[in-house]
Amino acid sequence: PVFFMVPFSVAALQFGRSLPPRVRTYLPPIVTCGALALAGCLAFGMLRLGLDWEAALQTYRTAAGDGPGDLLYSQASPVVVALGFRLFEQRRRLKEEAVGLVVG
Repeated sequence: PVFFMVPFSVAALQFGRSLPPRVRTYLPPIVTCGALALAGCLAFGMLRLGLDWEAALQTYRTAAGDGPGDLLYSQASPVVVALGFRLFEQRRRLKEEAVGLVVG
């Protein structure tokens, strides 16, 4: 498996977070991360491993659960729980801004 993709994915997320706020309004860091991770996985798979695009993506997230995407995906649950705690801490502000959040 291509485990360099884990730090590449994290670097892509950090890159997305470093973009100016006006850019992040239309291109959130998670979208930047996903797009760059996809592009990096495809480029590495095609150039280094000689795989077609579908096989390159299958090395990122494998059926055996040992790909770099599987490692990142396994960390998703703790991240969601941490986000829940943060939202709970900000519940008063969320109530104050509820209309703006719902309307857009």
